[in-house]
Amino acid sequence: MGLGSRKNSHTDVGFRCDATSVGYPQLLPEGKRDKMTKKIFINLPVLDLTKSMAFYSAIGAVNNPQFSDATSACMVFSDAIFVMLLTHDKWATFTRKPIADARRQSEVMLAISCDDRQAVDAVTEAAGTHGGKADVNPKQDLGFLYNRSFEDADGHIWEAVFMDMSRVPQTA
Repeated sequence: MGLGSRKNSHTDVGFRCDATSVGYPQLLPEGKRDKMTKKIFINLPVLDLTKSMAFYSAIGAVNNPQFSDATSACMVFSDAIFVMLLTHDKWATFTRKPIADARRQSEVMLAISCDDRQAVDAVTEAAGTHGGKADVNPKQDLGFLYNRSFEDADGHIWEAVFMDMSRVPQTA
């Protein structure tokens, strides 16, 4: 499968998560355009690891058992995007800071690109029907950019985004 085209057997939700699809490689300095794709590893504290794994599977991630155990799970969205779900006890081994209650406080907003508007709608609806909350922020439709947001079971906010670079307004 190509970068970002991974789908799991539990859902029809899929992402295309490469910079080329949204026109970013040309923003990189000459000489860095052909380098290996950067990867992002997002670590999230979760109350119920099993429930969180089911949620992330429902919105298109696949579990990598090689980096999962009773205290953490590696959920893969693409060849470059990994979400590490960590129980609170496991989280505490990485930092002394208290865990924020993401349902009451703003901590971070994560965005992931989708192939098209229908994929944005599909992942948001899947989130709402699998233990999360859909449309926690107003939907945004700028013509060239379309996004909706959702929360996972622990209140972490995600945005599903489609951007059509061919429709971005030209600057003068």
